[in-house]
Amino acid sequence: MGLLNLLVKKIDTPYFSILDTEAIWLIKNWDEILISHLSDKVKVIGTQAPVGSAKKQDFPLMFAALFELEFFKKLNISFKPKENSISQDTGWEIREKYLGEGYKRTILEMKNTRIFKDGPFKEVICGEYYLPGFPHIFASHFGRDSTLGEHKYRKGFGNIYRFPIIGKYLRMKKGKEERENWFKICKEVINKQI
Repeated sequence: MGLLNLLVKKIDTPYFSILDTEAIWLIKNWDEILISHLSDKVKVIGTQAPVGSAKKQDFPLMFAALFELEFFKKLNISFKPKENSISQDTGWEIREKYLGEGYKRTILEMKNTRIFKDGPFKEVICGEYYLPGFPHIFASHFGRDSTLGEHKYRKGFGNIYRFPIIGKYLRMKKGKEERENWFKICKEVINKQI
């Protein structure tokens, strides 16, 4: 979090993007497309929170987001959580400060592949993100890279996944297989544009 604060201070471009380690922009010229959606009143564009999570869905999360630098710095935003004891996310004050100043945002709609089976990642549990009016998938977020997404497999995969020791091992194994498949699909989506 302190590193993100330091990096933003060193940026000298008009825009910057934050991308989780397990998230990816999938479209060629993604930056130009996203920048074209910014305006005098829209200063940030990015991925939506998952449906059913405690996070608000009306403002981009930092899974994958693009910001106008000058305005971001004007708001004096810190990425460091104010209260570690209540599990605040990195960049927790971004939404409050942007909306408090009356600015708008554009959100890439999330489609969870547990339910949505029309996109390229239908065989993997992840988030697919779509820009309104854009004909193709725009980004994807595998989720929870450090645990290989093992929390995803606690429900709906049979009782063996719930046993403390063997279940955790099997969830991690499943997560590793899915992450490898997710990487493969990302490459395929990107290579089709080359």
